[in-house]
Amino acid sequence: MTTTFDKREEGFEKKFAHDEELKFKASARRNKLLGMWAAEKLGLTGAQAEAYAKEVVMADFEKPGDQDVFAKSRKDFDGKKVAVTDLDIRRAMDELMAQAIAAHAGLRGRLLGKPTRPGVLLGTRSYRADSPSFPAGARLLVSARIASADESGFGAYECSIRGPAGPLASATLKIFAPEDFAAFLQSAQ
Repeated sequence: MTTTFDKREEGFEKKFAHDEELKFKASARRNKLLGMWAAEKLGLTGAQAEAYAKEVVMADFEKPGDQDVFAKSRKDFDGKKVAVTDLDIRRAMDELMAQAIAAHAGLRGRLLGKPTRPGVLLGTRSYRADSPSFPAGARLLVSARIASADESGFGAYECSIRGPAGPLASATLKIFAPEDFAAFLQSAQ
């Protein structure tokens, strides 16, 4: 006999599994975008750039966290003597985190039976870097949670990156996903 508690537990388990799938997809998307960014800096184009981006995505499976993705990029830049700082790589990862949020929002909308709404990143508020670089080989926890959202399309995400010794970076990302994006673009011209 199935009880209300059993149904709730099953519902939570399904939601957890679904949320984990969305996180995985958003992370893979971020890693591909990072790979394309790095490929451009490395002078790769076309099929070579696509192949490199796939290597970056696959690097994420080496260890938990995203340090392996960072390490691959760092090693490849150093190997080709491309002047990219650790901070440049981390900034790119942070920017791409914002794009992963957009992907998450699109998937969330689709699951609710709503069409995917294009949006824009309005800005970053309260960006705080607690470290000039992230520790090599460290397992990082990158998180983003919805802080607020309204029906008009405005929203905010509280984002953070933590290492083994504590916080490394945090920010609030503001987004806007208007109901009619084409009209929004027209009004901006």
